[in-house]
Amino acid sequence: MLELLRIAYDGKGAFKDDYAILEQPSPDDRKEHALFRVTPISMQEFADGTLALVSNSEPHDENDGGFSSHGQPGLVSVFVFSKDGPRRKLLRRLENIGTSGSHGQIGDVKWLSLAEGKPGFAVVGGGTWQGYTIQNLALYDLADPSMQDLAGGISLYSGNDGACSEETEECWEVEGTWRFEKQAGQGFDDLILDFSGYRELRPEGAPATAARVRKEAKGMARYRFNGKAYTLVEGENIVPGV
Repeated sequence: MLELLRIAYDGKGAFKDDYAILEQPSPDDRKEHALFRVTPISMQEFADGTLALVSNSEPHDENDGGFSSHGQPGLVSVFVFSKDGPRRKLLRRLENIGTSGSHGQIGDVKWLSLAEGKPGFAVVGGGTWQGYTIQNLALYDLADPSMQDLAGGISLYSGNDGACSEETEECWEVEGTWRFEKQAGQGFDDLILDFSGYRELRPEGAPATAARVRKEAKGMARYRFNGKAYTLVEGENIVPGV
């Protein structure tokens, strides 16, 4: 995957064993450029011979050490290549188009089909802050010229197990498993989330020593593409915010 990055940047930059130091636009002001530590995460080849690569970018540390803080998300970049004989030729380079995760790492990349003949990928990222854990979903269409996140960070998971003590009023863990469902006459498949888990809550007015009451958390949410993004059209996303 590093060789693909060399092609994407025409050999410019400093390449290490598993990452490269490259100049990329700032996500806050794309007219400004800075050096980023770019790590290839995942690649996928498609039936027509094109190949896509997703990388993670984080600000470059002059000492070549860890730079990103806990609250710093990773930056998503995408590169699309065609076959040029035995080699690859860069078709598109979309740098720092989205954010995900924490500690400068975007999380997991999953290749998928948003509909028949519409390849894309998901980024599942999150983090833990003071015992509270969250996880969100981002979706990208490889045919989209701007390749913006179509999901807007849909909540997939949250829990506060790391912060749950006897005195804590509410504890929970709720997770959504996600899948796509075809719909006739639509350009994109529906996104379905099935939720499971629990929520524990101390009754209102009860003393701090009273036991919490556990209830099953279960539900479903359907998101449909409206031409710009996936929006909720049925059910409810019951993942608690943190």
